[in-house]
Amino acid sequence: MAVQAEEKESRRKLLLSRLTEFGVRVDVYRAGCGGGEEPARQKCLARLVDDLVDLRVAAWCWTAATTATGSTC
Repeated sequence: MAVQAEEKESRRKLLLSRLTEFGVRVDVYRAGCGGGEEPARQKCLARLVDDLVDLRVAAWCWTAATTATGSTC
């Protein structure tokens, strides 16, 4: 079921531009439910965890490197 947006196009563009100023990241995880909803949920969750691990490692690497040496990874 699609949800109709209440905001005008100009308002949506303004909101999106403001969100990008904060460096907001949005990932949408999708999986087919042909094998059932639970396996699809598990696939999405596994991908989310992988992505979070990658982000944490990248953030730690950058922080540790810049703190210790003043350079980036």
